[in-house]
Amino acid sequence: MALTLFAKIFSAMTALLVFALLVLVLSPLSVSHPVSGAEIVELSVGLALVLAVAALLLRRALAPLRDLRIAMEGRDEVSAPGRAPVHRDDEVGRVAAAYNALLDRLAAQETRAAGIALTAQESERRRVSRELHDQIGQTLTVALLRLGRIVDAVPEPQREDVVAAQEVVRAALQEVRGVAAQLRPGVLEDLGLEPALTALATQTAREGRIEVRRDIREVPGTTDEQALVVYRIAQEALTNVLRHASARTVWVTLRPLGGRLLLEVGDDGVGLTGPPGTGRTGMMERAAIVGGWLTVEPAKGSGTLVRFTVPVHQPQEATS
Repeated sequence: MALTLFAKIFSAMTALLVFALLVLVLSPLSVSHPVSGAEIVELSVGLALVLAVAALLLRRALAPLRDLRIAMEGRDEVSAPGRAPVHRDDEVGRVAAAYNALLDRLAAQETRAAGIALTAQESERRRVSRELHDQIGQTLTVALLRLGRIVDAVPEPQREDVVAAQEVVRAALQEVRGVAAQLRPGVLEDLGLEPALTALATQTAREGRIEVRRDIREVPGTTDEQALVVYRIAQEALTNVLRHASARTVWVTLRPLGGRLLLEVGDDGVGLTGPPGTGRTGMMERAAIVGGWLTVEPAKGSGTLVRFTVPVHQPQEATS
């Protein structure tokens, strides 16, 4: 049975005191009265040696506690929590193991909670998208048709106003359709991940008037949940490029990588500025839900690189 921390320290101090007592008893040293200068030096050296050995023993005994404290203080809201090293099967080792088990439970609970929240978010997105398309979109379409019917019936001075109103309604209809498509990526559900990312890259190039380089390949074994996470991460990353990066070139890469899916979205813009925002936190939460890993780091030269990897199911080859 492993000794407790108290027993280890008590045993070490007892052994040290016994050793010091044996040295005093068996050594030819003696102390005169009054104490001479040489005897004071000898006693001081002996006391310093005893204190040094005691400090070394205490440092070794308390080292696991120091490591546990460092691991616990190293946890923050963005990075993964540090795990405590388990040196041996004693009190401190059991506390470190319990702390690691607590981290595992917290991580599992956070993942489940984030999954529930994001599932609800996706459901709300689909609902709002349907309402935009079915209600507001239909209303704007009817208004556009009615304006088209009366444009030839109004006198010439008012016709230009009707035509201008048509353009305003048409632009609003296009904007509503665009927002609905962002909320609910129908191309992802209908055609799959690769065409959806290609369409997203094309839309980014058109809206931002920047060059978008694409290397989008099929990744066998990708689940629907993983595909949605990949699409949302790419969507958020490209949105950040248009809003903040001031980039001239963006590249989007999707390919298999040794049993994993790899997504990269990079740019040659101004790079990372300021602390992580809600967008980056949301991407990391989505990545954790499907067991993936996401990093946001400076790109080579300039700009920012968002890199997401996640294990995918490897289809077994048919054997004859």
